[in-house]
Amino acid sequence: MMIESKGLIKTQSKAITKNQPTSCSASINREKQRIFNEYGTFDNVLMSFSPSSQVGSKMPIGKAFKSNAPTLTYLDLCYGEGSAITWLVAWVSDVYGICGFVNNEATDNIKIMTANAIKDEYYFLNLNELITFFKMFIAGKFEKFYKKPNPQVITKSLNTFCSHRIDAIKAVEANIQKEKEAKEDEAIKQNAITYEEWAERKKAKGEEVNIELIEDEKGNKIFRVKAPKADVRLDSAYMIVKNTTNADFKAICKLRECFVKKYGIDPYDLIRSLGNKKLREYEERRNCQGNH
Repeated sequence: MMIESKGLIKTQSKAITKNQPTSCSASINREKQRIFNEYGTFDNVLMSFSPSSQVGSKMPIGKAFKSNAPTLTYLDLCYGEGSAITWLVAWVSDVYGICGFVNNEATDNIKIMTANAIKDEYYFLNLNELITFFKMFIAGKFEKFYKKPNPQVITKSLNTFCSHRIDAIKAVEANIQKEKEAKEDEAIKQNAITYEEWAERKKAKGEEVNIELIEDEKGNKIFRVKAPKADVRLDSAYMIVKNTTNADFKAICKLRECFVKKYGIDPYDLIRSLGNKKLREYEERRNCQGNH
């Protein structure tokens, strides 16, 4: 790998201030500290992610995305402006060299132009993602050069790579969600109680157990909503008050007298004592039972 002119890199590298977050300095500082703790100096970063240290290693796009390697943006934030370009030039030089271009063809200017184009458009990619791209490019997975070291061949290929990256991220997120749901299901199972325990708790609170556990024709245990117990007195009062049998006035009066004699309360007073809410609930239960 050629040692590029540091002065040339410094003067031609572009600022990344337009891409820096401005309202979350705390999170930026946390990420910077994480990078310093994990990777140390910029020389360590260059050594860890250099073309020579990555020979023969392969990493799927999804794994590269999850690796938490520094992004191009954070290289400059942590180690100073021009750091991302310095790292990119090392890889771009390696790519041009492997693709057969000699020094007088792939000049320093071309390499730095390529690095700047990558940093400006793909500043959000981390180093492992970019290494994965460069290896795929060298393997012939994307666009190919035609006689000249055209930077657009690399940037166009990187655009295609990012399309693959989106699919990889979706797969990663789907796996994360699947693992999360599996953990939640396991937690529910560990904290679950039996039907019998649930029913006892409901009864202890004076609440109605409106679900029953039964077996279907194949012997499988299933839950179903229990039909509410019939309330003969309330059913009779409702029948009289709403005249659900379409009886004449004389018959209704006779039924009303019989009801008062049997239950000691006027059917109209009983229905009125329910209140609107309980009356609606009663009518809904009747409808569910098919009593119209």
